[in-house]
Formats: sequence, C-alpha cells, structure tokens
Amino acid sequence: MKYILILTEVQFKKDAELKEKDLQRENITVEIKLLDPPVDRMEIDRMLEAMPLGAMVIIFTAGETRQLIRQAANTAGFSDEDIRIERMDTGNYRIFCSKCHLINDTASLEKSLICKKCGQHLEPSDHYSRYHDSYLGYSIL
Repeated sequence: MKYILILTEVQFKKDAELKEKDLQRENITVEIKLLDPPVDRMEIDRMLEAMPLGAMVIIFTAGETRQLIRQAANTAGFSDEDIRIERMDTGNYRIFCSKCHLINDTASLEKSLICKKCGQHLEPSDHYSRYHDSYLGYSIL
C-alpha cells in the first residue's frame, strides 16, 4: 500500500486536507503534519526518517520553507519523483530569469518585468519548474 506524508503550514491546511480526502478515496494511506513557524530542519529530518520505504512526500507550503523541505527530503533519500510540490497561491510569483538565472518576484504573471540582476526584459511563461520553484521568464529582445 502506498504511503504519503503531506507537510503543510496552517495557512494551507485546508488545501492539504482536500488532497488527503482525494488520496484516501484511492485507498492510499495519508498523514498530514502541520509545521509551526519557524520551520526547523531537524524537525523535518525526524519526520522524514520515520517514513516507510517507498513513501511519497507532498509539500503544501510556500517560499523558503518549500525549498527547505525539498532539500531535506532529497538528503533523506527521497528521489525527485517521490516529492511533489503543490503550487500555492500566495499572491506573489517567482520568475526565473533565462539569462542570468536570478529568481525575481512579481505580483502578476500577466505583465512583463525587468530582471533585478541583469536588466533583461522578461515575459513570464506558464512553464513552472518544480526544481526552481518558479515560472520561466523568457527574454524579450
């Protein structure tokens, strides 16, 4: 039987619970762990160490916490296929500069922006990278 651990913060708890119900309908064992701020890497490590072989991790958090959990899961031996990062709407979007690779913040995916590092004019795309936890920004020439 498949085992899934969902890690979330209080502001995303309802989203995590909806996902839990969907997965339970498929006879998948699901456990939700609520993370209290500030999120402690050692606490995450302990949670991940307790997971059975073949478990999957779903992350319902935003920003740096999301990256911290992903890094901890990779270090604990979870492959990228075993880690699912759910995109959470926080009202702010991360845009990856295709020229210099800086991640820029913006309030909208509908408007172009100027990279804060290299000055390249970027058009946000709908291509989302779980690795960079951001949308790709295409260079506008």
